[in-house]
Amino acid sequence: SFVHLYCMMKVLKLIIYFTIFNTQVICQTEDYFLPESVKPLRYIVTLEPLTQTNYRGSVSIELQALESTSNITLHAKSLEIPNNSIKIRDVYGNEVFHKDTISDEEKDFFVIILETELQRGRVYTLTIENYQGTFTDSRTGFYIEKFESLHKSEGFITLSDFEPTSARETFPCFDEPHLKATFIVNLIRSSSSISASNSPLVQTLYLGGDRYQDVYKETPPMSTYLVAFIICNMKYTRQNGKIRLLVRPQFTEDSTDFVLTEAANVLDAMEKYTGIKYLLDKLDIVGVVNKVGGMENWGLITFDEQYVICPDNNTRWAIQTCLTYNSHEIAHQWFGNLVTLKSWHYMWLNEGFATYFQYFIAAELRSSWRLDEQYVVEEFQRSLREDLLPSTEPMDFIFEASYVFPAAIISYQKASTVIRMTKHILTESVFQNGLRLYLNTYKLRVTEPKNLYDCYLDILRREGKMHLLGGLNLHTILSNWAKSSGYPIVTVIRHYTTGDVTFSQQVNDLSGDSEDNIWYIPLTYTFQNRMNFESTVTDLWMTNKTVTAQTGEPRGWILVNKHATGYYRVAYDNENWRRLTEFLHSKDYELIPAVNRAQLIDDAFFFFIRDKLDTDIFLDFTSYLAKEQDYIPIKSYLTDLDIIFELNEIRRDDNEFGIVKGYLITLLKASLDGVGLYAREYDTHMDILKREEIMKMLCTLGDFRCRLQGLRMLTEWKATGKPLRNYDMEMWLCAAMQKPTVPLWNFLIQQYSLTDDDILRQKYLRALSCANSVVFKQRFLKFIFDLHNNMKSQERTDGLASFVRNTFMGAKAIIHYIKDNQLDDRYYSLFRDSMERYLLMPSEIGKKLTAEDRKILTRLCVLFVTDEENNEKAVRKLVEGFPKYL
Repeated sequence: SFVHLYCMMKVLKLIIYFTIFNTQVICQTEDYFLPESVKPLRYIVTLEPLTQTNYRGSVSIELQALESTSNITLHAKSLEIPNNSIKIRDVYGNEVFHKDTISDEEKDFFVIILETELQRGRVYTLTIENYQGTFTDSRTGFYIEKFESLHKSEGFITLSDFEPTSARETFPCFDEPHLKATFIVNLIRSSSSISASNSPLVQTLYLGGDRYQDVYKETPPMSTYLVAFIICNMKYTRQNGKIRLLVRPQFTEDSTDFVLTEAANVLDAMEKYTGIKYLLDKLDIVGVVNKVGGMENWGLITFDEQYVICPDNNTRWAIQTCLTYNSHEIAHQWFGNLVTLKSWHYMWLNEGFATYFQYFIAAELRSSWRLDEQYVVEEFQRSLREDLLPSTEPMDFIFEASYVFPAAIISYQKASTVIRMTKHILTESVFQNGLRLYLNTYKLRVTEPKNLYDCYLDILRREGKMHLLGGLNLHTILSNWAKSSGYPIVTVIRHYTTGDVTFSQQVNDLSGDSEDNIWYIPLTYTFQNRMNFESTVTDLWMTNKTVTAQTGEPRGWILVNKHATGYYRVAYDNENWRRLTEFLHSKDYELIPAVNRAQLIDDAFFFFIRDKLDTDIFLDFTSYLAKEQDYIPIKSYLTDLDIIFELNEIRRDDNEFGIVKGYLITLLKASLDGVGLYAREYDTHMDILKREEIMKMLCTLGDFRCRLQGLRMLTEWKATGKPLRNYDMEMWLCAAMQKPTVPLWNFLIQQYSLTDDDILRQKYLRALSCANSVVFKQRFLKFIFDLHNNMKSQERTDGLASFVRNTFMGAKAIIHYIKDNQLDDRYYSLFRDSMERYLLMPSEIGKKLTAEDRKILTRLCVLFVTDEENNEKAVRKLVEGFPKYL
C-alpha cells in the first residue's frame, strides 16, 4: 500500500545515502560521537545560491565551553572552508586565535586547533564566513529540484532535507540530535523567488543588484536535522490558521483545500490531546516534485506533492493517505521536534509515535473511516509478517556497522504496535496523561526510553492503577519489548473436561533456532459463553514459558488477544479452531469484532503456510468469508492471499489459475454484491474502499466483468471526450489495458502525453503497465525506454515498478527487452536519476533469475525485497483444496 511504501521510502532514502555515497557518519559507536567539551547555544546561518550547482554560506555559532579545551570539534562535510574565514571571540570581543584545522573525512569531523584554551563555563562565538558548498544530487542535504511550471516554463525549488546527518553538508554544525540550539536563518534570493524557513519571516533587506536577504525569527532550541530552508518560485495557497501550503503555481486552491482543512484539524486535535499548544507561529506544508515521502522539519514540513495535492475526485485510498500522512508529520511537531530522541538508537521514539498518531488522531476526525481498525490490517499485521527472526533487530537499535540503519518495519510499524499495546496495558487515561507529562517535562530537551517509562509510572501511581501491572516492574515490561527482536507466538491448549487453559510462548524464528528469550505478555481473552470485548486490560500476565489459567469454561470457543491489542500471534488447538469456524459460519458471526475476525484470518494464514494448521481446518475457517461484508477482514484475507499466491506468477498454469480464480470469485460474490460493481451516490468511505479492494483483486485475476467494463468505459471516453471518474479511473483503465485494442492503447498513450497533471500521468502510466499480451508488453517497454518522449525519470522508474507488479513474468520481459535491444548506459542513467525510487521486487522472483539477469535489473536500481519464505507448498495445498468449495 501507499502507507507501506511511504515508510519504506523514507528509510530507503537513508539506506541509499549511507551506502551509495559511502557515508559512514551514522555509526553510533562512541568514537563517532563529538567530544563533550563544548555545546552550541545559537546559530546564525546565512545561505546564498550562486549557480545551479553551488552556494555560499556563513555561520556564526554561539557556544559554551563545558571544560577547558584547546580545540573545537564539530561536523562539516564536502564544504570548502578557507582557513582565514574562521574567527573565535569571547563575550568581550577578544579573539581566540587558531593555529590549524584538521578534517577527519571518515567521521566528518572538522577540528579547529586553538593557540589558547577555552575556559570552562565561558561563552564564545565561532564564525565561519564565505565557505562554499555544492548542491547534492542525492535529494538529501541542500539540493535543487526542477519542475514544469505554468505555460511549460521551468520552475525550481531549492530545499533542505537533513535527517539524519546531512545538515553538516550545508553548514558547519554540531550535527547530533541531543545538541540542541536556537537558529536564526538568513536566505539570500532574487526578486523572482520566495523563501521559507522554520519560523516566520521578520524582515527582508535589499542588498543591491537583485539580491534580497530574508531574515527569519529565532527558533526555539532544536536539533540540526530539523532545520529547513527553501528558495523557490512556487506559490502559497489560502491560509488556515497557522497552516499554509506551498505548491507549484499551476495547482488550484480547490486541489489543496482538503489538506489545508484537515492539516489544521489535525494540528488542533494534537494540541487538545497533548494539552500543549503548537509552539511555533506558523506551519508550512510544501509539495515537492520527486520528493521521497515526507520530512517533519519544525514549522516547514516537506512532502512528495501527491500528499499535498488531493482533489476531491482522487481515489478514496489516496484521499485517506493525504490525511494519514499529514497526521504523521504533524504529530512529529510534538514527538521528535518538541521532544527529541537523545540518539539515533531510539529512532522509534520519533517514528513510532508519529505512526501511531497518523491513524489514531486522524480517527478522531473521521470516525466513519475506522482508521483505528484499519491500523490493524495496515500496520500491525504488516509488522507481524515482516518482523521475523533472524533478520530483524530490536526497537532499541544497536549500530553494528556504519551502513546499517534501523529498518522502517521496526521504527515505524513495530514501534507503533508496541505503543498501542502499552496504551491498552495502562488504559487510555494513564497513556494520555503519561504522554502529557512526558512532553511537558522534556519539552525542548532530548530523551531516551526510560524517561518515557518514568512518566507512565508516575501517572499509574497518581491514578491508583499499579495493579494493572500484576506486580511487575513497568520498566522491565517495556524494556523487554524494546530490546527484544521479533515477537512471541502464544499457543493455546484447552482442557475441555476441566475448563483449564494452558498458554505457552515461543520465539517466532524462521531459522528454526531455539531462543531463550521470555516476553512479558499481556494476555487478554474472552469466551463464547461469557463474551466481553469491551475491556482490553490485561487478564493474565505471562512471564514464563507456560502458564495455566483455571477458567472454568470448557464450552464454546476462547478468543485470545482482544482487538489485536497485544503484539503476538495466537495458535489454537484444532478443536478451538473448529468451534471458532462454526461460530463464524453462524448468523451471529459479527459478535466477534471485525478487527478480531481480521486477525484470526491473518494468524490462520500464518500457521497454515508453516504447516501448523491443517488444510481442511484452514479452508473451512476462511470459507466463512462468503458471507463477510466488512472491509477490515476482507482486506486482511486479500492481502495474505496476494502474498501467498503472487497471483501474476501463478498464471503460468492455466488449470491452476482457473481454480484460484473460480474459488475467489465465489468467495467474494456476496461481499461485492453488497456494494455493487459500480459507484453509488450513497456509498460510504468504507463501501468505496471495499469495492476498490475486491475489484482490484478481480481485475488482477482477469475477471471478464472487470475487463469488459474497463473496455466499455474507455471506449465511451474516446467517443464522447468525457473522462472516467478520477477516483476509480486507474482500476478500470488497468482492466481495459489487459487486452486492449490498438486504437484504445494509442488513445491512452495520447492522453498521457497531453496532460500536465502529474497525478493523471501516474494513473495512465500505471494502467498502461497492466498489458499482458506480448505485443503490448513490448509497446509499453518501448515507451518507457524511449529517450525522446517527455517522460520524467521518476515516471520511468514507477512505470517499470508497476509493470513488474501488474504483468505476468514482468521481470523477465524487461530483461529480454534490454538484451534484444542492446540498451546502453544512456538508458540506465534514466533510472539512476531516481535512485530513491527503487523498483521493489519480491525475492522469490529474484531467486528464479540468473546472475546475469539480476545484474541487468540491479543496474536499473532494483531492490529484491525479502518475503517471508517460499510459499509453493502452501499454494499446492490450496489449489488442491479449493475445488470442493466451488
